Amino acid sequence: MKQNTPMTRSIRIALLWGVTYGVAWSVAPAILSELMRRPGEAATVFFAGAITGVLVACVLAPALARSRLWQAVLLGVVSLPLGAGLFGIIISWVHWIVMQTTGVHYRFVMEAVEPPGYVFGPLKAGREYAFYSTFSAFAFLFVPLALLTTLHLRRRILRATATCAGNHPKAPGIFPLINVMLYALACSTTGAAELRIETASSSAIPPLAIDPARKEFFAADKVVRLDITVDEAGMQVLRETKHPWFERSPGQGANSLPEKPYVKGTVVEDGTVVHRNVGVRLRGGMGSWQKIDEKPGLFLNMDKFEKSQRFHGMEKVILHNSHQDPRYMNELLTGEVYRAAGVPAARVVHAVVSLNGRRLGLYYLKEGYDAGFLKEHFGNDNGYMYQGDTGQDINAALEITRGEESPHTPKDHSDLKLLMAALNEIDPKKRFERASLILDVNRFMKYLAASVVLGVVDAYPIVGNNYRIYFDTRIGKLVFFPSGVDRCDFGGVQLEQNFALVASRLIETPDGRAQYLAAVDQVLAHAYDPKTLVERIDSLRRMLNPVLKECHPVQHQSWDVNFWIRDAIQKQPAKVTEMLRRSRRK
Repeated sequence: MKQNTPMTRSIRIALLWGVTYGVAWSVAPAILSELMRRPGEAATVFFAGAITGVLVACVLAPALARSRLWQAVLLGVVSLPLGAGLFGIIISWVHWIVMQTTGVHYRFVMEAVEPPGYVFGPLKAGREYAFYSTFSAFAFLFVPLALLTTLHLRRRILRATATCAGNHPKAPGIFPLINVMLYALACSTTGAAELRIETASSSAIPPLAIDPARKEFFAADKVVRLDITVDEAGMQVLRETKHPWFERSPGQGANSLPEKPYVKGTVVEDGTVVHRNVGVRLRGGMGSWQKIDEKPGLFLNMDKFEKSQRFHGMEKVILHNSHQDPRYMNELLTGEVYRAAGVPAARVVHAVVSLNGRRLGLYYLKEGYDAGFLKEHFGNDNGYMYQGDTGQDINAALEITRGEESPHTPKDHSDLKLLMAALNEIDPKKRFERASLILDVNRFMKYLAASVVLGVVDAYPIVGNNYRIYFDTRIGKLVFFPSGVDRCDFGGVQLEQNFALVASRLIETPDGRAQYLAAVDQVLAHAYDPKTLVERIDSLRRMLNPVLKECHPVQHQSWDVNFWIRDAIQKQPAKVTEMLRRSRRK
């Protein structure tokens, strides 16, 4: 029978409490970061934490058994960077082993965008963890916690080694629970997940109130009258504003481009309702951009200068000049089909806009992609958002238009790099699986299918244009949706053609192709109704005809020519069904 020596008792104590400490210190980062997004990933964190706790406890145990109090305090200080650094190294290796054995990519396995494609840095992760645990702004919380943990271990070891004939060590008591609670507080205060993309579980997100005024405003077709007034100094600023892409240098990132400046303006709605101190700036893409003295696209930021000001529940309002849509209907019609297909899309009414007494003409009035829009479509507004401009795919430096100031927004676009890495996976099955961990593939396929059926020739899935990407914190994934749909001809897009990067790489996989074709079926069956669309066109035509004649008499003379679209809409289901039949025969 083996002798129960003080050393063996110390090691047993270190093993038992090392696991307890390691798992306890792993709970907070797993909960507070995206590492809790999937059970498998959370399990790797707890596993790595348990190993780290055992190693650190076993290293400290012999010294603690013979230490004085001041020596134990020094060991406690050393244990913090030691444990954090070991955890970074171990979690990196655990994720690497998981990748090699299962093909699943978790957060600490990073890949480059281009081949050879693999970058593995456990030492870098260890250094970063050791540094942030010791030198972050709130390290004064971490150091006492490390001291408490070390002194508690020392107390257990001294108690156990005082006699070699005692009972087995007691089961962990309430101390680790207190430790976890304090550590969770420290992590939540410091943003300990700076190294990762932070998300929240759906259960952690409280219900968000949606302003009913917004829904009521878009409940029926209408033409509102907006009279905008900007003083001369503001007009001069707007005259000097150029589209940022006309001034960009080759390779210059979107977030380093000059911002379009806001000026103060007053907006009078239908001659009665006055909104003062509204932020006004120019807007528009490469195809619709016009100068302030022409028919400019305008962006109204209601609370830019006066907080909590709203326009029928909206913080932001888009006035689209419809420069590329002579019917003034595409944005409205396609938005209705997108939403019916389960794709987030802005709602639209019409407006006659004047600026300083000069009538600019007929516009779309479209809801902005503000907190209210996000609450309605995603159930949260605490994610971040990218905007894709003309010809920008996800491998470009996309502009961050929401959440830029948050410490949890990946300023280095690491999430898009992870998506690129997944799409560069050679094995089709693994490619689809890896992309599905980062991207809401289901909604993306609906977006692709609806864009093809509608014939939106400048949507992201088709040419990489006019789109937003929102990080949905409820599911921890990226969601694509349209941000401009003025070019639509109900027939100019083929079911199979050269699509933008994400679409093409996904439908090259068997799973992606099957889901795409199924999504097209669903759009035809439940979202695209030719009869309803034609009736909508006729109704809008009756409403807009006198307005267009008043505002744009020359354009009105040839307006009827544009309604060949009625026939195209009715023929589109048969054309798409035939393309589906041919595709499935391949």
